[in-house]
Amino acid sequence: MRRTPISGFIFKSALAGILLCSSTISAEAKDKVIEGTTYSYNCREGLWKSKIIGRGVNDKDWITIERLEELSGARQVNVRNDIEKSCQSSSLISKAKRAFGADCELASDSFDPRNWQIDYASRFNAYGNKYLIFAIRYGDGSRKLCLSKNNFRDNSPIETPGRSLFLHNIERQAGSSVIEYEYHSGNGWGYEVKKYRLDFSDPERPSFSVVDRWIRQR
Repeated sequence: MRRTPISGFIFKSALAGILLCSSTISAEAKDKVIEGTTYSYNCREGLWKSKIIGRGVNDKDWITIERLEELSGARQVNVRNDIEKSCQSSSLISKAKRAFGADCELASDSFDPRNWQIDYASRFNAYGNKYLIFAIRYGDGSRKLCLSKNNFRDNSPIETPGRSLFLHNIERQAGSSVIEYEYHSGNGWGYEVKKYRLDFSDPERPSFSVVDRWIRQR
């Protein structure tokens, strides 16, 4: 279904880098980030970012391990084991995820299952300012897109087309401030899926366009 899997070369290189490197804690310890040879991993939020640029991987996107496994088409056993060991090896790393409210506001520095949690993030610059596009996910699988300035201290929801909150496969286009994602009205089969392109050339007034659509089949 209209999705290019992560290339075999990138997958093997990432795996080799993980097996050979000994991960260290980033100097920016407050972000709880572990730096491997081929990846970075935020232990607190459970988000992974590739250091390899290539088809199927965007080195600006922070994604979940589950999303990485979707892209690679394989369970990332070695990645999971490496991350688990590295995250547990330092007392500097807090395991409490941030909690967000329904309007993307940072509700707490300690996650509560009744709140939303982040499961995608990507940074970009525009008009001399630094921005963060991120997605928050609720327990039922629904997601919202958010825009942040000042490292989660100035957040606002992005008004997306449609009334459903079922957003999936969020990806940033390499070297741009364009995000693409899939939207559908519910779970199951037989409904229409739309692929949207969200352009942040003007972050305060993002533009939307539909670039593809299809009916979800079994």
